[in-house]
Amino acid sequence: MATEFDSLPLFAPQPEPTPEEEGHRAAAHKWMDEHPDGMRLFEEMAMQAASRGRRFGAKALAERIRWEFNITRNETDFKVNNSYVSWIARELIRRHPHLSAFIELRRTRDEAA
Repeated sequence: MATEFDSLPLFAPQPEPTPEEEGHRAAAHKWMDEHPDGMRLFEEMAMQAASRGRRFGAKALAERIRWEFNITRNETDFKVNNSYVSWIARELIRRHPHLSAFIELRRTRDEAA
């Protein structure tokens, strides 16, 4: 039995990325290059979470890392932009493909084009 929803596309067309969004990927990779200690923590925490056999969010890792740098190490100048987290997650999976079973990725607006 057909319904009125049968003809609707599963995914709505994506708008063109803004200049700001187009720069997120490049900025994220620059951040990763400039903050090897931060990336090392992302990797360590991702591996720790994966070893428990449970899925986790990259945003949760980012919050733990902020805590580690800002509270534990008292390095208040350390920043990780939320716009970079999805690109960091992709880099973690590129480096450690088995993490794809634990980190859920969604398409970014940059990838939709």
